[in-house]
Amino acid sequence: DQRGDDDARQILQAMNRPGPLSLRANTLRTSRDILLAEIRDLGLKGEEGRFSPEAVVLDGGVAPALLPPFAAGRCTVQDEGAQIIAPLLGARSGELVVDACSAPGGKAGHLAQIMGDEGTVLGVDISAKRLEMMMNSLRRLGVSSVRPTAADTGSLSDLLSSPADRILLDAPCSGTGVLRRHPEGKWKKDPAGIGHLIEEQQRLLGSCARALKGGGVLLYTTCSILCEENEGVIHRFLDRERFRLVDLRQISGHLPPDMFTERGELRLWPHLHDCDGFYAALLIKE
Repeated sequence: DQRGDDDARQILQAMNRPGPLSLRANTLRTSRDILLAEIRDLGLKGEEGRFSPEAVVLDGGVAPALLPPFAAGRCTVQDEGAQIIAPLLGARSGELVVDACSAPGGKAGHLAQIMGDEGTVLGVDISAKRLEMMMNSLRRLGVSSVRPTAADTGSLSDLLSSPADRILLDAPCSGTGVLRRHPEGKWKKDPAGIGHLIEEQQRLLGSCARALKGGGVLLYTTCSILCEENEGVIHRFLDRERFRLVDLRQISGHLPPDMFTERGELRLWPHLHDCDGFYAALLIKE
């Protein structure tokens, strides 16, 4: 209904194709150029990603855990679309940054990498088990600035001794943007459950808004392609909260225009960009 017959057909076709295997160079230990050379020295085919300056896309079936640069913590597996998200927050060394709903930790590790592993990334997730798995991955990457906290993001203010400089909320969602990586989801999605997800997204956004300092930055993101969970949620949030929506085209000039909405939110589509489906909106607290 949202995209029309032709687009909908292309989206569904893209969801039925396996996604490419993308690595993110861990710039705390190496560069993309060096990682790419290392991959090619192993006799593998790899190329630079199209959108992320840290992405290496591998050609052919490869088990990443068996690659020497992976074992040595010089890279991690992350869809190229997901690699675009964390840099949008603009995190800086020495800041207090919250990664809400943090596990499995790809964005927490990326934030720490962007900050030079200096400062604090508070990785909040309701699942202690998933946080433990996240920290095992971050230790492999040599990241030390992420502090795991098992708690409900809905009570974020209670966890902080002072308001956060920046918050990334990777909200629970329908996961409709990642069906090519989780095809079993096609049999599990229930339209009736979307309303409950939207209410949870609103609750978590409100909690993040209260935990953020004045002038602070909030990045809301999902791996959903449904407007109800994305533009609709942000529209309702801006109606009740004193926040300003940032036009991401002004800070992401290297990305193509078809990655953005008319208001400047990020919109990634599997059929257009050959990455997972993502949405992101950047907000500043007034």
